[in-house]
Amino acid sequence: MARNEDQGLYKRGQRWWLRLSVEGVGQKRVALIPAGQTKATTDKAVARLLAKRVRAELTGSATVATGTRDLQELLAEFGEAQALSGKVKSGKTAVSHCRAFLNGRTITDPAHITTAAIQAHLADLQARHDRALKTLHNVRASISAFCEFLKTPGRELLLENPAKAVKLKKTERLPARFLAEQQVAELLALVERLAREHGSDVDVAVALALWTGLRRAELARLEWTDVDLDARRLVVRKAKNKRFRAVWLNTAAIEALQQQRERTGDCKFVFPGRERRGHSGMRSHTWWIQAFKPIQARIEAFTKDMSEHATGRAWHLLRHTFASRAVQRGVSLAQIAGWLGHGDLRTTQIYAHLSPDFDEDIEKVV
Repeated sequence: MARNEDQGLYKRGQRWWLRLSVEGVGQKRVALIPAGQTKATTDKAVARLLAKRVRAELTGSATVATGTRDLQELLAEFGEAQALSGKVKSGKTAVSHCRAFLNGRTITDPAHITTAAIQAHLADLQARHDRALKTLHNVRASISAFCEFLKTPGRELLLENPAKAVKLKKTERLPARFLAEQQVAELLALVERLAREHGSDVDVAVALALWTGLRRAELARLEWTDVDLDARRLVVRKAKNKRFRAVWLNTAAIEALQQQRERTGDCKFVFPGRERRGHSGMRSHTWWIQAFKPIQARIEAFTKDMSEHATGRAWHLLRHTFASRAVQRGVSLAQIAGWLGHGDLRTTQIYAHLSPDFDEDIEKVV
């Protein structure tokens, strides 16, 4: 019978420990501490990966020598390394990209991971599956990361990284798509009607995205302890770039949150799971997708021009609309970058063309 991955795993306070029996030693307790850190992890997914390694080291069940190991096993180890470095979600995506590459080209030996094989895989994705250029760049980056993993001391299954020699056309930074004033009014009227008809709070979720620029994941994780209506601000503790930031609230955002507090103020999350009202459950990923489908079906802007790969669709189009409206009203790009949590001002430059300000310095070029 396969060992239960949670066997012996337990939580003390906020941190994870492992209890196991070691032959000749007896019961042993181990704090699950990621490399480069001094305290045990608070993340259960990371704890499971660390527990797997500790069990192998202490019970003598460590894997056989690197040279005889299967590529799929190495790929799983690569995923563990990504998770332990804090890249849990992106690590899963990278493993998925690499597995599709290895299986698609029937590669079982690191020596067969060549520049030609990677190029053929990317060409196949583009020709047969109509993948966007940005996706091809992401796939190449995933394969490149796996190749670097195979090069590391102790493995040294590759001398060079063949993915680095694969050339792709540079991706264009297209202007962000956003809703016009009339479309914003149409959207707000629609979600208000949908909320009445279905008894949901999609109207508040959409309004908050429009008036704060929060990402969908940031809305999903938002807790009432992060909201201060008196100070007119909320805090994003777990952003995409892992940067803590404060977001100011305008009157419309405060009204939306006050409405939501009447509905879910006794819950941990601002948008709690429906099946767990009054408890701390976070709303499911599926809810956020399903809630937007009626909106996409009724407002053409959410599906228009997708063939051009312009940035922004579904919930993210609301974030772009927030930033675009701010630029049009004269807010500086630096200020908007802070509100959105952009670590690099170049990311915010996709809204620069909307600025109403005339740059008088152009008159100097005469």
